[in-house]
Amino acid sequence: MEIKNKKKRKRELLEHDRQWTDKKIAILNGSSPGEIPDFLEIFLLENDIRPTFYVGDYNRYYEEALFSSELVEFKPDIVYIHTTNYNIEAFADMNDSKEIAQEKLDAEFDRWIQIWKSCQSRLSCVVIQNNFDLPHTRPIGNLDGVDFRGRVWFIRELNKKMVKYAEENSGFYIQDIEYLSACEGLSVWHNPTYMHLYKYAVSLESMPVLAKNLAAMIISLLGKRKKCLVLDLDNTLWGGVVGDIGAENIKIGAETAEGEAFSDFQKYVKQLSKTGVLLCVASKNEEEAAKSGFNADGMVLSLDDFICFYANWEPKSESLKKMAEEMNLGLDSFVFVDDNPAERELVKQYLPMVSVIDADKPEDFITALDKSGYFEPVALSDEDLKRTGLYAENKMRSKGVSEFSDYKDYLSSLEMSAEIGSVSDKNKERVTQLIGKTNQFNLTAWRLTEEDVTAVSNDNSWVTMCGRLSDKFGDNGLVTVILGKQANDTLFIKLWIMSCRVFSRHLEYAMFDRLIEICKQKGVKIIRGEYILTTKNKPVENLYKELGFDLVSSEEKTGTVWEYCVNDGYTCKNTVISVSLKD
Repeated sequence: MEIKNKKKRKRELLEHDRQWTDKKIAILNGSSPGEIPDFLEIFLLENDIRPTFYVGDYNRYYEEALFSSELVEFKPDIVYIHTTNYNIEAFADMNDSKEIAQEKLDAEFDRWIQIWKSCQSRLSCVVIQNNFDLPHTRPIGNLDGVDFRGRVWFIRELNKKMVKYAEENSGFYIQDIEYLSACEGLSVWHNPTYMHLYKYAVSLESMPVLAKNLAAMIISLLGKRKKCLVLDLDNTLWGGVVGDIGAENIKIGAETAEGEAFSDFQKYVKQLSKTGVLLCVASKNEEEAAKSGFNADGMVLSLDDFICFYANWEPKSESLKKMAEEMNLGLDSFVFVDDNPAERELVKQYLPMVSVIDADKPEDFITALDKSGYFEPVALSDEDLKRTGLYAENKMRSKGVSEFSDYKDYLSSLEMSAEIGSVSDKNKERVTQLIGKTNQFNLTAWRLTEEDVTAVSNDNSWVTMCGRLSDKFGDNGLVTVILGKQANDTLFIKLWIMSCRVFSRHLEYAMFDRLIEICKQKGVKIIRGEYILTTKNKPVENLYKELGFDLVSSEEKTGTVWEYCVNDGYTCKNTVISVSLKD
């Protein structure tokens, strides 16, 4: 994005009627942030996140983190600490012993710990911290990275300490500008003239790169990262048209430079799938010919790696719509890769919510996907690592529906069991992730950080519930959460979410049965629930009605409010799931 187009782009985005997620972001600066907040705002707006910024003063990050009352009053959801190697206060000196150099390293790191702990304790929010870019000069050349007195050595050791801190402290995330600056090249990343004139530690040319990478982290933290990668086949996953030349003649593997490029792309895609990205095929081809390509020698991906496989002569936009319906996912969670610019343009026109990779060659596909940040994770949960298998199991479940005339008989045949307990330190990361990314079965669209979840789970006035669901095909993992706030004899349901993977399995009934039990134990007489209308949660607009709630109020454009009277005559609604309790 060119700098001169920022204002125009921002105006265009704000003119659109969107379902905004509003977030407060504080930027504490070791140098002048320059254009970074402006670029960051645009990248977030493009993903339906509307930020409000607190932009700190130049080189006042330490004082603001520890002492600023204005920052506390701002109540940020996220604090981003924008610092670079210019903000390291005490490098080792050439006359220092190894012991003194280590003492300086430890003292420098302790100063940063003060900043991070102060932000999290005073502000109760997520903290994103840059690690440190390498210095732009090396007085002792290659020895700078080996000798304990070198600045390269010092920075690398400091970055290692930051990694260990991030592993041990939830709610703290590292933006890897050591990597970003290497990709850009240090001579591009930093311009000494900008630093002397404007106090820009990051050059104007590199500010959009930093901002886009930071936006990808924030988007992922808020559960909005993309979920599905849709791939063309001919000249995208392999070289040549398989229907014309046969599987034995397509270009794949190490025998040719072209084939090796396609193999590298498949390897990259395979790695994405292992992080929980769902793979699908949309190819204009005869299905039998399309599938035969995966029998070729040198193929990295197999048919089992794909959740949906559409090979036909329909417009690819139609195939994508069918995939979204089949997987119960929004099209805005899809990314589309095709070597043909005409196919890409058609998808852009007919499905503007789908993200399209504009590249024509396998090596460019890798670069474009990797820099897009579409699949950026901030953490990898067990559910992420098992997601492809979970969706494959779901397809097996769906196939069984047609064998039964009565849907309840089908549900009984699944041999389902649920484990229902409260939110705890052990599951709060998964609970936070589920809250962030669940849009359809989401009654209020309330988004919480891990710190928010921790605070709620430690407050006795809150009722917290979460549920796992298993069946004869496998374990779906933790898939549903209820958070309710008790005031006297009334419980206000503030959040109720459920993964789309387990829609229509009566888990909502099992959760409500357990909620009634808890309410009786706590002396709750009234349960009050609100349905706040969003662009995606239409499927649950009648949930409270189905559970027996009475309508209190209704607004066509905003939603509804419901109440339920808790009494001793309650009859359990779940009859198909075996439930066990875990606290």
